[in-house]
Amino acid sequence: MERTTLSDTIQKLTEVVGKNNISLDTSEFSTDLFHEGKSPRAVVSPISTEQIPPIVKIINKGKFSIIPRGGGLSYTGGYVSSKGASIIIDTRLLSSIIEINETDMFVTVESGVTWESLRRKLQEKKLRTPFWGTGSGKYATVGATISQNAINYGSGQYGFAAQSVLGLEVVTANGNIIQTGSKSSTKVSSPFMRQLGPDLTSLFIGDCGALAIKSKITLQLVPLPKTILFGAYEYKNLSDFCDSLSDLARQQVVSECFGFNPEFMRTRTTYKTFAEKYSFLKLFIKSNKSIIRKIMSIITLVVNDHKKIETLNYSIHFCVEGRDRKHAQLMLKEAKRILEPNGKMISEIIPKVMREMPFPEPMMTIGKDGERWVPVHGIVPHSEFLKTVRDIYEFMSSNRILLETHGINWSLSAMPAGPSGILIEPNLYWQDEYPEMLRKYFRDDYLDNQKKHKKNVHVRHIVHKLRKDLVRVFESHNSVHMQIGRFYPFRENQHQYPLQIIRKLKAELDPMNIMNPGALGL
Repeated sequence: MERTTLSDTIQKLTEVVGKNNISLDTSEFSTDLFHEGKSPRAVVSPISTEQIPPIVKIINKGKFSIIPRGGGLSYTGGYVSSKGASIIIDTRLLSSIIEINETDMFVTVESGVTWESLRRKLQEKKLRTPFWGTGSGKYATVGATISQNAINYGSGQYGFAAQSVLGLEVVTANGNIIQTGSKSSTKVSSPFMRQLGPDLTSLFIGDCGALAIKSKITLQLVPLPKTILFGAYEYKNLSDFCDSLSDLARQQVVSECFGFNPEFMRTRTTYKTFAEKYSFLKLFIKSNKSIIRKIMSIITLVVNDHKKIETLNYSIHFCVEGRDRKHAQLMLKEAKRILEPNGKMISEIIPKVMREMPFPEPMMTIGKDGERWVPVHGIVPHSEFLKTVRDIYEFMSSNRILLETHGINWSLSAMPAGPSGILIEPNLYWQDEYPEMLRKYFRDDYLDNQKKHKKNVHVRHIVHKLRKDLVRVFESHNSVHMQIGRFYPFRENQHQYPLQIIRKLKAELDPMNIMNPGALGL
């Protein structure tokens, strides 16, 4: 019976998107970077937002689950379904930048636009969005980022990706279109403003596609900074490191800021291989042919500094921006005033490389010896930052024999999540084969040159338990999470009445529970 239904559904979907934009070869869509699920029955790739409502209606009529998917570089099971009777809507071909409004300072994009392509287009007009992407922005799409929520570039001053959103167009499981923000009014044709009565936009941010599919996103614009300056400091102990990072975050003087524990550089391939294989540098040159002089200066710094980087203690690396050089220097002076009392100034190579190539291939997904990688995070208030990190160290120390027996290494990074909180992210590395889907994110033979490891399901299960246990550590310190997917507890931790509201909203928008069922625990 299902085969006939699938055949009919595929035929109808083909009439909407064409035979080249629907695939039954779905094996690579059954996993994300960590989780494995059941292969979907098909993958459909709309080429315009107008195709989404009929696609959704056809899938709904066939009684299949709908799984929205963006760039694919996530690790919390957001698009990995435990149900086989699902069809993925792959949004990556929805790649049009619909409008750049320089007068009213907003940009509207289709949900499959990547952060890299958006940045490139906006730079031509000396503009950008406040939050302007994740480290995976070469592939990460705007729609998926808003569905997950994120912090990274621009977050030191502007906070979460959610805070840069002015409005959304979303499609529900019944194929209905909802406009949020100013365009929710019949009297307003422009998406220039988020505020208009109750904030409908927020309902669809961080929902992991459980409530609706994003088709269009409108983001705020800000002028591109004219000057960018850099700094970095090293700290002898954890307490000074945490206090300094929190002080810096509260003042909102940095655009990006990354804090690393001593193990971080020693467990990451990105910096170790600078002088060994030059893979990163080759990609850097390919991506920046027009600025060779600047590249050569960066290469010189990298070769000279890579050994120092690997032996760093606790360290903080940051960028400041200004409307002119004088303004940027004032911001840098303030950052230094905060960081210098307990820190030692060190090379600025890390933030310089990040800004020169903000969206590299995802080498962060591989450890220095070819290991697999997966992180787990929590965002805590400043008052809990030091206590949380100490408890993470205590937890890892209590599992030392387990980690050593199974060759599991770990490191820790931290960064401001706006002025009120700090994101803490333990990273786990273990010997295991890569998911096959990872290959499509690398050029040339990068993965072939990495050390190979056999499939190691047993240790993968241990890593999964460690991640779950680390979530419980975070929960004891007032933490919140982004990228909830099917991993972080959301439903389980909600108060009764907020959960009732969310469930009623889900039932209204998706009465058959076919829109990414299981995401958010719904």
